[in-house]
Amino acid sequence: MTTEFPPLQCSSAFVPWLIQAAAERNVEISANLLECVKNVQKPVKKTRGLNWLMNKRNGNHPKTYDLLQLLALNALEFTAPASAAFFVDKETKDEENRRTFVQLSGHPGSFAPAGPNSIWKKQPAGSAECEIYTNIWKHLNEPELQRIIPEYHNKLEWNNELFIEMEDLLMNFNNDNGLAVMDLKIGKRTFLESEVSNLKEREDLYLKMVKIDPKAPTPTEHKTKTVTKLRYMQFREQLSSTNEIGFRIEAIKFIDKSDLLDTNELKRTKTENEVRRLISKFLHSTTLEAKQLLCSRLEEIRRTLELSEFFKNHEMIGSSILLIYDGKGKIGAWMIDFAKTMKSPHTLDHRSDWKMGNHEDGFLTGLDNLIKIIQQVI
Repeated sequence: MTTEFPPLQCSSAFVPWLIQAAAERNVEISANLLECVKNVQKPVKKTRGLNWLMNKRNGNHPKTYDLLQLLALNALEFTAPASAAFFVDKETKDEENRRTFVQLSGHPGSFAPAGPNSIWKKQPAGSAECEIYTNIWKHLNEPELQRIIPEYHNKLEWNNELFIEMEDLLMNFNNDNGLAVMDLKIGKRTFLESEVSNLKEREDLYLKMVKIDPKAPTPTEHKTKTVTKLRYMQFREQLSSTNEIGFRIEAIKFIDKSDLLDTNELKRTKTENEVRRLISKFLHSTTLEAKQLLCSRLEEIRRTLELSEFFKNHEMIGSSILLIYDGKGKIGAWMIDFAKTMKSPHTLDHRSDWKMGNHEDGFLTGLDNLIKIIQQVI
């Protein structure tokens, strides 16, 4: 099903950007599409805009979803499970230069370009992300916190759906020789307490557990053929490194565009040694100086969070650390994904073990271990 996004904010300056972006990715742009863009001589308000871009009005216009794939050059990831979208390949007439659009993880159709430097991210029902970004960027006096997350622009509604416009972090990097991107889901708990408060025994979750691992249920659970949602969610966390070291690798794009890791393999990456090998492989293509800068950046993120009043009073469920570097030695890290960030009824240290009611998430435990592992592979 095609997602309709708000009309693109655009001006005549968009034309060379679109042409260059398509040329870099060996993508053909129809003459009809270019003519539509060239006819725009002044900036267009989002409430009007290039309706031909976001709505198929007739058969002569490009398909909306195909066009969004073409334009979403630098989309961030995501709500949980969240990650970035990239052009790795796009099918063309030249079989030797076959290219296909690849999204590392997350929900396809969640992103659309707002222009060369920002993106729109669709907000699912119940997401707290818009409120969190608005609070951090519009109301809090924590500039240090703002420096470790994407810049927030605004929120808007389109066709009864909510979007946020935010900074496109990939625009900070040189894509001539490819980009390496890793999305790490941080924390020892991946679910809200409200999601597992119902202790009803469920047969459907038992069947899911058995499908993944027939030996996982206890003798009692095998007998009743039921498990609670809390039991099932904790079982899922034990499959990856979330339970052991407080974070898991959600998605990887290596700088070699042909070298993509199967996400099913990531879901079973469990031990610290397995995680260390993957992170070492990910960072292999960058310089020692860049790796040292990455450690410094992650330590800055940790210091900022430890001092942040906002962080002390919110549980961070499903949030990620996004790592990016390019072939020119530039590297960076940001905290992203706030769909399940909720205000806590009391102060958190983000390192204590979780018990129902204490709202601890283990975020700093995971970040501590991430920094330690990266220091080990330098």
